[in-house]
Amino acid sequence: MNLDPLQRELKKEKIAAALITTLSDEGFQPNLQYLLSAAPHGFLVVSARGNSVLLLSPLEEAPAGVARVVVKRYDSRKHLQLLLKKHLCGKKIGIDLAFCSAQTYISLKRLLKKKLVNISSRCSTLRTVKTKEECTLMAKACTISDDILHSCIKRFST
Repeated sequence: MNLDPLQRELKKEKIAAALITTLSDEGFQPNLQYLLSAAPHGFLVVSARGNSVLLLSPLEEAPAGVARVVVKRYDSRKHLQLLLKKHLCGKKIGIDLAFCSAQTYISLKRLLKKKLVNISSRCSTLRTVKTKEECTLMAKACTISDDILHSCIKRFST
């Protein structure tokens, strides 16, 4: 899970919280996948300070083993709106507009009555620039793949 770099960016830009949602025509949301190492259909509220909240419908399965993310269920549109108002506090809210429909943006703007800031480029940069830990994991994965390939070559060349 990679919430720490996003939280640092939010603090630096004085953004109280960020909303990452899967409600778009795209279906798959790579930023949500990157942040949670899972791709649930819902709303991730990343707080600049403290725990983040994943808002899911009762039918959506919660991702396993996600630390520092509280999962909350909403049972109606009104309940979802209450949860969004509660957890998206502060004057400035970041939103990933690359994966947010115009209708969702307008609805959020009306509901929250706060300044919404586009954080799409920040999210994209966080995904593309790798940390030391990510580089270490990628090197380990490459070593494992290389070992498997060499064993396959040995096995099939005889």
